Amino acid sequence: MPGLTIHLPAVGGYAHAAAILQAIQLKAADMAMTVQPSRLPVHGAAPRADAGHRVDLEAGMAKAHASEAAVDCAPLAGNGAIG
Repeated sequence: MPGLTIHLPAVGGYAHAAAILQAIQLKAADMAMTVQPSRLPVHGAAPRADAGHRVDLEAGMAKAHASEAAVDCAPLAGNGAIG
């Protein structure tokens, strides 16, 4: 995910920091897998919109999926570790 910033807590030990980093990477991967499919209808509709055609269905699908993805991702980023 572009622009992803990871903040590690100040807790001693390399193993602990590595475990936290791995957990955050897994959360970030889960969020990316949830959000990425929202882009497909947008990329499919863009050439048609540029050609002057209506893309109401594709826009609605993208908006609906992106909204659901945001709701699904909110608990994953809830503790402020990803910002």
